[in-house]
Amino acid sequence: MATSKSKEKILEDNDFKYHFIRMIYFNKKIKKIFSYVAIDDHDEAWLMKKIQENNKGSWQFYFNNPPPSDSIKNEVIRELET
Repeated sequence: MATSKSKEKILEDNDFKYHFIRMIYFNKKIKKIFSYVAIDDHDEAWLMKKIQENNKGSWQFYFNNPPPSDSIKNEVIRELET
C-alpha cells in the first residue's frame, strides 16, 4: 500500500513523519496523528483541513472506525514523547 504522491507531499510539507510499525503519520509539534487508512480513504482537501484545525494543545487522532482505544492512544503518545 502506498499513499498518493500528492498526500505524501502535503504530509512532508507539514513536517509529518511515518511510523512504520504503527502505520501512522505524526507531527509532534502540532500533536496530530493520522492513520494510514484514514489518509488513504480521504482526499487531499480533507487532509489539509484536518492538518490546519486547531487542536487546543492536546493530541488529535484521525482514524477511521473503529478509533483506537484510550489505552492504545496513551501508549502511542508515550512512545512519541520519549
